[in-house]
Amino acid sequence: MRHGGVGFAIWLAVLKSVKATPCGISPRLMKLQVNLAGGYTASLFSCYAPTLAALQADKECFYEQVDRAIQAEPHKVKVLVLGDFNARVGKDYNLWHKVLGRHGLGKENSNGTMLLDLCVKHSLVVSHQHRLSASKQVQSQLDAPTV
Repeated sequence: MRHGGVGFAIWLAVLKSVKATPCGISPRLMKLQVNLAGGYTASLFSCYAPTLAALQADKECFYEQVDRAIQAEPHKVKVLVLGDFNARVGKDYNLWHKVLGRHGLGKENSNGTMLLDLCVKHSLVVSHQHRLSASKQVQSQLDAPTV
């Protein structure tokens, strides 16, 4: 399912755990709730942030939407914020030690600073995924902050 460019690809094995139909919050933000073991719930947010070249007002609007969506979640719900944040978070572990591990990549840009600020506010940890490119080289993406 998708809404305005964001969506979720759901494995059949996970489909039975989906609590409700995914909900579009904005063209750049969508929410999916799943049941976890032990009676817990997780809210997954699929995000597509404005690019570095976008207007600052559009970026601020996006991060305000994400902030409000996370704040609306009950404290007991696990929150995962996933997607493409068009951001570089850099390697400054000393400055961002609560959200950035010791193995960051690249040089922080303004989109990365906005993402890191959001992570600090909500106690999220920036995680990155590795993918295998067509040339069989491992590439890293720093696009998915998660709890």
